[in-house]
Amino acid sequence: TALVVGGNPDTLIGDVYGTSMQKVEFSEINAAYESVSTTEAGEWADRWIREADKTIEPTRAEIVKSAAMYLAMAKLLRDHRASAITVNCLGGIYSGNMVEAYPCLGFMQLDNDGLVGACEADQRSTITKLIMTFSAGCPGFISDPVIDTSTNRIIYAHCVATTHVFGPDGPSNPYHIRDHSEDRKGACNRSLMPLGEMTTTMQFDHRKKQVIMHRGITVENV
Repeated sequence: TALVVGGNPDTLIGDVYGTSMQKVEFSEINAAYESVSTTEAGEWADRWIREADKTIEPTRAEIVKSAAMYLAMAKLLRDHRASAITVNCLGGIYSGNMVEAYPCLGFMQLDNDGLVGACEADQRSTITKLIMTFSAGCPGFISDPVIDTSTNRIIYAHCVATTHVFGPDGPSNPYHIRDHSEDRKGACNRSLMPLGEMTTTMQFDHRKKQVIMHRGITVENV
């Protein structure tokens, strides 16, 4: 089961590839957030700050909010016996329907632990991450790609990425805790991924019955 919190402009896709996509209302994640122990949230925040190479913009209080959202998402996964969660975070926060606590650092932790946290209620990417996480044993990274034809490179960027690119039992890579470039709010991570590694970019398009794939070697953290 994969949870879709708050829905998104696309119709809920239902069952696909043997996975049930289940909608969860903002009210449920808000209630889970409000029930979180502030002590436990603080412990997670301090752990992330300690493990990061550096924290640049966010305050500890903002990171505690992110930790509470992580614990709320973990509760929903347990309650629904799900392996993945994707949240319409910007739609929920900007509309006032969801508590103002960004889920990005929580997604990072879920991905590091072998589960799936996915941005912006993106159901295609959630399904793709599930398939590849269980197939390859290592987490994926949702991105908005920019193709630079002058250098024959693709730049992949988004608000969150795993810091265990080789899987939960693999080595961790450095990261910075930042705010969001769009609104200068919240807390997210900049994962400094290892270079010289062959990567595979994929998306399973359930409507077109297509698989899109590209391979490339990592050359730079921008």
